[in-house]
Amino acid sequence: MSSLDDFQDRCEQLYAAGGRAEVRRAAAEGLERVGPHPDLYCWLALGHVREDDDDHDTEAERAFRAGLKLDPDHLGLLAGYAALCLRSDGFDHPGRAARAVELTARLEELAPESAYARELRAAHPEDRRAAVLAATLEDLAGAWMAPVRLMLRHRAAAWVAGVALSLLTNLGLRMAGVVLPWGWLWLLPLWLLDRRLAAARRRGEQEAVARLEERLAGEAAVRG
Repeated sequence: MSSLDDFQDRCEQLYAAGGRAEVRRAAAEGLERVGPHPDLYCWLALGHVREDDDDHDTEAERAFRAGLKLDPDHLGLLAGYAALCLRSDGFDHPGRAARAVELTARLEELAPESAYARELRAAHPEDRRAAVLAATLEDLAGAWMAPVRLMLRHRAAAWVAGVALSLLTNLGLRMAGVVLPWGWLWLLPLWLLDRRLAAARRRGEQEAVARLEERLAGEAAVRG
């Protein structure tokens, strides 16, 4: 019968080889055969995190929480969960941003000189925002992108103006006998801008978190 160490070794080797679903299967099998263990939940979560997908991020968060219920001071789980929260889109998942602060503070309290803590400092929200800003400015460089940069600086006001303009346009179209609400097309440039910003945020966040993810892969089995 395979032991906890066997499943941890299997997860580590599969992860090092680039596995994702394979890591999750090994961790899930270990949880079934050995029973609940924080290290196996950590591997299960990392297998989901590597997919870089919203649904998998939700499953990763569930695994991190399950592991932390067993061991609230597990450094790998704290660091991995904090990294997930740091890379999450603050607009789509505002609660995770708040949890990143709490998790990072707890990790600093438990092991301020650990590799986990050092890597998380590199992914600190202030540094993360700087990386995102740099990526955004790079993507929006060039004279022809000047109107987009102006819209970026006044994003909230642009959306308010866009919605108001759309409603007024649709009202005018209805009064003119036009049935289709073409006025909503005013919002298309704003929607495209938001997608551009989301891509830039992901690029900056991935750079800040990549080193931590690799560190976690190499050290998650040490606590076994």
